[in-house]
Amino acid sequence: MKTSLLSLGFTAALWAQTQQQYVQEGDRFMAAEKYADAIVPYRKAFDLDQKAAKLNHTLVINLSKAYGATGKLTAQEDVLRYGISLDAADPLFYYLMAHVYAGRNDRENTMKYLRLALQHRQKTEDLPDPRKDDAFVRFYKHDDLRQVVDSF
Repeated sequence: MKTSLLSLGFTAALWAQTQQQYVQEGDRFMAAEKYADAIVPYRKAFDLDQKAAKLNHTLVINLSKAYGATGKLTAQEDVLRYGISLDAADPLFYYLMAHVYAGRNDRENTMKYLRLALQHRQKTEDLPDPRKDDAFVRFYKHDDLRQVVDSF
């Protein structure tokens, strides 16, 4: 259910300005590779998006990466599930979800989400190359994962 911005005490302009300030603060921390510090402002911006039932793809991706870099896989998964719930066609959400499962050493779900990323990728869309991604190295010994990865 969508919540009115006015019922949250925000005008549309104030909401956008506040959300943008949080994102910019998070971006500064991410650029400095201070991932734990980036979580706080990104989370504030994300919470505003959720209350207004909005989706900022870049914010979801950056917050997800900050959680992943700090080992907070459950929080990373929750953010990505929200992104997928509002845009099930975004392949990067699935690719990053594969990261979550790789971090949990869950090969089956890692493959599942890599396949979904590949399925949703448009021919012109670039995704990271999983063969060059340290998150997936431990699974390369398995032929089934190598086949999925080689599809990229």
